[in-house]
Amino acid sequence: PFPDPAWAAAEGAAYVPFDALLARSDIVTLHLPLTPGSHHLLNDATIARMKPGAHLVNTSRGKLIDTTALLHHLK
Repeated sequence: PFPDPAWAAAEGAAYVPFDALLARSDIVTLHLPLTPGSHHLLNDATIARMKPGAHLVNTSRGKLIDTTALLHHLK
């Protein structure tokens, strides 16, 4: 939640908007707590913006993903 541009530059990392991350990433991993702002972070609209064939790994709480929407897109 608190980007550090100096750290990113030193590590060769780049911050990107969430939509760009979804569209470009081959693998999306979730490592965040369940809060009102992260509940169903991945829902019908955000899953639809994911790169076709991308893999999703949720190491966090289940409710970060709208399971019904995920099943719809997997089909």
